[in-house]
Amino acid sequence: MRGMRSQIYHGAHTALVPPEMFDRVQRILRDRTRLMKRRPTKILLTGLAVCSECGSLVGAEQHRRWEYYRCRGSARSENRCRAPYANVAAVHQTLEQIYRGLVLPVGVRKRLARLLADALTVKERVLAARRSGLRLELAALTSREAHLGKAFADGLMTKEAYAMVLPGLRRQREDLESQLFAAPRADARRLRQVIALLHQAPSAWHVHVALSVPEQRLLVEAVFERLEIARSGVVRFTLTPDFHRSTEAA
Repeated sequence: MRGMRSQIYHGAHTALVPPEMFDRVQRILRDRTRLMKRRPTKILLTGLAVCSECGSLVGAEQHRRWEYYRCRGSARSENRCRAPYANVAAVHQTLEQIYRGLVLPVGVRKRLARLLADALTVKERVLAARRSGLRLELAALTSREAHLGKAFADGLMTKEAYAMVLPGLRRQREDLESQLFAAPRADARRLRQVIALLHQAPSAWHVHVALSVPEQRLLVEAVFERLEIARSGVVRFTLTPDFHRSTEAA
């Protein structure tokens, strides 16, 4: 079947593959193409910085090994933003230059310390809930194993059935015990080290490099009231009131 000038002509030749297989392959190819075109990713300034052209928040995308910031306004059906993609490395390089020239005021240091402490508290609650869930699963599995042993002892289960089910339960129990043993805990000691660094760091950059990406995002919130990016990097920014000034990137 061919199309020419909006007309459909049915071919007389025999199909090389069944129609069902052809359609299935086409679906797979379309899915793979979509995955390669755009891969949403969560990096430093997503949801924090704004587009310098329209003021919308920026998101991020990844294509193979390249990462880009992209204005979320570009996805609008009306008044679509035409700002070009911004290379993540270029944006972060200009952010580094800004950070190297910034000395954090006391107010910013205190605010960041509070944000980090709050984040640690939330993290510990999440991890504690995870450990609690693992303990409940382990208790249920241990109880099930005990009931299985009792059923076998009372003659309600054959030796073959018991031997078939028991190893699987024990493997599950051992796996849960390993997960519980390895379950992380919030690192309060590291928090104390970071807060000590806050009082000694000569610039915002020295603080930035000592933090994880989620913590670096908190630093962005503590330092910038507004951060505008374009293809060339950070083009304008306004510091939080603790800095008592607003400036523009060179």
